[in-house]
Amino acid sequence: MSPVKQPCLSMMALVCAAALQAQHTVVEQFPLADFSAEQSSRWSDRVSVIQDAAMGAVGRWTVPANAKAHASTLSLGDWAPECDEWDELRFEYKLSEVPVWFGVKVTDYPLADGMQATWQLEVPRNAAGQWQQASVRLHAPRWLWGEKPSKERRAVDFRMQNNAGHEVEVCIARPRLVRSKVRLAGAPELTWEASGRTGRLAFTVVNRSQDSLALQLRLSASDKRIMLAPAAADLSLAPGQQQEINAGLSCREVIEPLTLFQVELALLAPGAAAAQSEAPDDDLLALRETLAVTTPFGEIPVPCLLFTSKQLPALRARVAPGGVAHRWWQSLQKKADGWLERKPEYPPRGAQWWHWYSCKTCGVGLKTASPTRHVCPQCKAEYSGWPYDDVVLSRDHDELAHSVRDLGIVYQVTGDRRYAEKAHEILHGYAERYLNYPLHNIHGKPNKGGGRVHPQTLDEAIWLISMAQGFDAIKDILSAAEIEFLAGKMLLPAAEMIKDHQWGIHNICCWHASAYGLVGITLGDQQLLGAAINGPMGFRAQVDKGITEDGPWYEGAWGYHFYTMSALEPLAIAANNLGINVHSQRYKGMYDAPLKFLAPSYQLPAFHDSGRVGFSPRGVSARYETAYSWWNDPLHGWVAAGGNRQNMYAALWGSDEIDAGRVEFKSGAYDAAGVVVMRSQSPLVPAGDIPGNFIALDYGEHGGGHGHPDKLNIVIWGRGELLAEDPGCIAYGNPAHQGWYRQTLSHNTLVVDGVSQREATGKLLAFASAGNATLCSVTAGTIYSGVEAGRVLALVDDMILDMLWARSDKEHQYEWCFHSRGVLALDAAGEAAEAPAGDGYKWVPAWRRRGHDGAWRAEWQHNDVVLRLWQRSAAGELWDGVGMGNPPTVKPPLVFNRVRASEALFASVMVIAGKDEAPLAGEILDQGMDAAGNCRLRARCADKLYLLLASQSGDLRYGDLSLKGQVALLVGDDAGGAAPTWQTILVK
Repeated sequence: MSPVKQPCLSMMALVCAAALQAQHTVVEQFPLADFSAEQSSRWSDRVSVIQDAAMGAVGRWTVPANAKAHASTLSLGDWAPECDEWDELRFEYKLSEVPVWFGVKVTDYPLADGMQATWQLEVPRNAAGQWQQASVRLHAPRWLWGEKPSKERRAVDFRMQNNAGHEVEVCIARPRLVRSKVRLAGAPELTWEASGRTGRLAFTVVNRSQDSLALQLRLSASDKRIMLAPAAADLSLAPGQQQEINAGLSCREVIEPLTLFQVELALLAPGAAAAQSEAPDDDLLALRETLAVTTPFGEIPVPCLLFTSKQLPALRARVAPGGVAHRWWQSLQKKADGWLERKPEYPPRGAQWWHWYSCKTCGVGLKTASPTRHVCPQCKAEYSGWPYDDVVLSRDHDELAHSVRDLGIVYQVTGDRRYAEKAHEILHGYAERYLNYPLHNIHGKPNKGGGRVHPQTLDEAIWLISMAQGFDAIKDILSAAEIEFLAGKMLLPAAEMIKDHQWGIHNICCWHASAYGLVGITLGDQQLLGAAINGPMGFRAQVDKGITEDGPWYEGAWGYHFYTMSALEPLAIAANNLGINVHSQRYKGMYDAPLKFLAPSYQLPAFHDSGRVGFSPRGVSARYETAYSWWNDPLHGWVAAGGNRQNMYAALWGSDEIDAGRVEFKSGAYDAAGVVVMRSQSPLVPAGDIPGNFIALDYGEHGGGHGHPDKLNIVIWGRGELLAEDPGCIAYGNPAHQGWYRQTLSHNTLVVDGVSQREATGKLLAFASAGNATLCSVTAGTIYSGVEAGRVLALVDDMILDMLWARSDKEHQYEWCFHSRGVLALDAAGEAAEAPAGDGYKWVPAWRRRGHDGAWRAEWQHNDVVLRLWQRSAAGELWDGVGMGNPPTVKPPLVFNRVRASEALFASVMVIAGKDEAPLAGEILDQGMDAAGNCRLRARCADKLYLLLASQSGDLRYGDLSLKGQVALLVGDDAGGAAPTWQTILVK
């Protein structure tokens, strides 16, 4: 306690004593605000005091519409104790609407070393208008924010992100600090008997108060097959006394190894225990801890992370002369031989974030000219110093980790101890240094979430996986003392640090689980292993909650789909070696999914935070060696057999013979993934393995932190060429990533009032596909306040019909945005104009603008393919410029059609053709949207008439034509003015 706050102790004790008069009080509470007039200066000016029927005097403020980060502050003066001395911050809150983000930040040195300790509250979906209680554990913040620590600022900030188009009211009541008079001393210890049927749980409690305490202990297990003795007991603790408590565990029946269950430990005042209360009053609950407990696995073989000794004969055959991976083996052994006379050189410090390593002007990745010179290959700009010099250290750290793994493999295959001894030398050197590398994050701050070797627990986990695999491969030559040294100085500290930052279902958390799971396996730490496999954020939870029913990872970015696949794989391999079955059909779907979404160029679209991902069999075959060995699916065999098999995967886990199936590439609606795939084959060119025309329409979930505001976005391939592209992402540390790539304007979709869309989830209304035609209709969800929007698409042969619509009860500025590769030719040129106001527009270096009467035409020629567009809408403005693609050196022309009205329909006809083919004449004859939102598009193309209809009510009408359905595509002969006879192509 600092001297300036010492006089407050007696006052604080009086306040606590007055507030807590129950005889068996086992907690202390300190009120931070009662919202009296005398305390008004504690709050920021925007907070007013109102009377609430349930809570009395409460603080109230409003958060403005579309506020990205809005905080109201409770200042902590000398009257308040240091938060670091307390366990929890509790308060009640009421929100008029559930926001995107609501949480609290506490800045009060020495808590969190003066950083901003931050928590996001899990606000129930039905919480609007209802009082909720919040409790945050002060010594377990989810994030530490701030550029640098502060020893001066003492404050609690209530923070909200409000994406709604209107204000949100916040009410706060009874903010208080809470601490228990009792705490656990150290971590509980669990030991199992050899049979795995009985065990002992030991823990120590300490009375940190000046009071003698009479308590009752309650123990309960979440799994009813587990018995605990004692389930209840009386305790008496003198002031400052410590007491060890032992409880026996026994299983009523045989339980599968690594079954995870929870033991709830509660210490209560006698009155609470007598009442058998499930939710005792705050001042009657001294301690409640939930402990994760794992039933034992049994003996773990050495090695087992990459392969077992039983698998070695088959592995040796695959790398022998004539084996499927012999050339890979020759290369690996050559590198290992090079290490035998080489001394490891350890980087002097931890590495930095590779997302910093790009040119701030061009956006392209830098090239390393020297350890202190980093050059842009585009504009030749040079960078030096932090963080660039530290980024390149990641290569050195990772190369050492990979060498440990590779040396271990060569040792196991050859039996030559020299390779194991060199791997041990590298491991030992790291163990000597590891805890001396300062903890640091991507900003160089010693924050939770950072690492020692790398700036994130993510990168630390990837590094640790290779280190653990190498350690496991040479473990049989190590003494018990050396195993203890490596475990205590490096493996366990790294694993625990990574596990402590495990926060949810996320690609990063998959890497975490694999890292601490592998350490748990090789060190026989079954608690780590059990948490990694069966924990609430372990392997099975990540698979069940993170992989959609259609197979893609929920973040919606193909780069992260494969990144997550790589993250789960090390633990899946080790589990398979131990006979633990984690290879569910949901997990298999992750490997099946890319074949559903593959574009004609053997790429997957660059949706969200991803570039386009190559998926030719030759390029990705290695990843499918494991999949084929697990599931024996011929579709996986088609991918695995397409490569040359000279890789580690074929060597360690491949099959001698592969049954390669035939993949049929079809259109499909994948509602769980939120993507529609449309395919057609041009009748004018020979068919390849994949139909040459392709559209992907993104309407589904936002995708978490890696999602983009891009509902109704489309990408188009024509005749096998990428035409209309999604720019995906570039290095996150580059200003263009947030400024351009993560804005709605950079996508082929709808922008309203110059502002990027809100996070939303759209809905599939209808989908139909037959022959060479596909049809769909989707809505966007609440991408803008008070605006409905949707898209209707049809793909037939080489023709696309598109209706992008939006409507509101207020006037808005609607923009139809489109980016396509190639040389753009418009039917009339615009005049130079300043960049429009709004999100992302300044990133286009030169704009042109012209008015139009509602009809306009455009053409793009890219290589040998031409995309022609005819569009009709209300009269408005046509803007064009040059955007940024992927990679940033690609500069696709951008066109947007802007209209101002309460509703808008952008009706388009697009035709894909070869550059030497005779141009097809296209014309939009009729388009419109009625008061009920029913849309129509009638067009002439290639001597045919086409009619596209959409209705959300299920009644489709056009003149005398009447159909049941939500969307229909019809064709008729162009009879020179006579009424056509319509024939239905598709209706749904």
